[in-house]
Amino acid sequence: MTPEVPGGVPAEVPADQAPIGGRPSFGARAVRTPAFVTGVAITGAVVLLALLAPVIGRYSPAQQNLLVPLQGPSAAHWLGTDEFGRDIWSRLLYGGRTDLQVGVLAVLFPFCFGSLLGTVCGYLGGWLDAVVMRVIDIVLAFPFYVLIIALVFFVGEGTHGIYIAFALTDWVVYARTTRSATLVATAQDWVAAAEGGGLSRPRVLLGQEVPEQ
Repeated sequence: MTPEVPGGVPAEVPADQAPIGGRPSFGARAVRTPAFVTGVAITGAVVLLALLAPVIGRYSPAQQNLLVPLQGPSAAHWLGTDEFGRDIWSRLLYGGRTDLQVGVLAVLFPFCFGSLLGTVCGYLGGWLDAVVMRVIDIVLAFPFYVLIIALVFFVGEGTHGIYIAFALTDWVVYARTTRSATLVATAQDWVAAAEGGGLSRPRVLLGQEVPEQ
């Protein structure tokens, strides 16, 4: 029933208190958020340019022309050239492909692994939680970028070294964050109700805790 204010005029119900069926969907809320729309547009443009690099890139990113070093923007070189005569526009496009690849893959594995491990530790606790937290403390004791540089030097240069370095270090942030959230969620009544209703701990963990995070 819609609440009324004095005078019989229906009061406006806040969006977070409205019935679930009457709430706007995520897409409807997103398109009304200028920051979200702007971010999606910029990200989509960057991804599209990177994907079309072989088509719209006029030169190979490694092609040198020592006859035209440090040229300004022109019809031949839209953003000019560097000290070796390489086309900056082409290098920007191909560099974007590498940056996106590193950015996605170097974050995806640490996020998935750290979030799952943090949720398991927060829910189960015990010796597993104690061991994982000590490992996290050890990793966080070192400056992040110093540790990344040391790992890249140890495992080798190139993108594969960056992937391994981030996979070995970045998961601790996600694990600690999801562990804290899981500890709060585990203390809620709905977890006790699920366990009291006969659900096994793995089912509560995978069916309730993981989706909650």
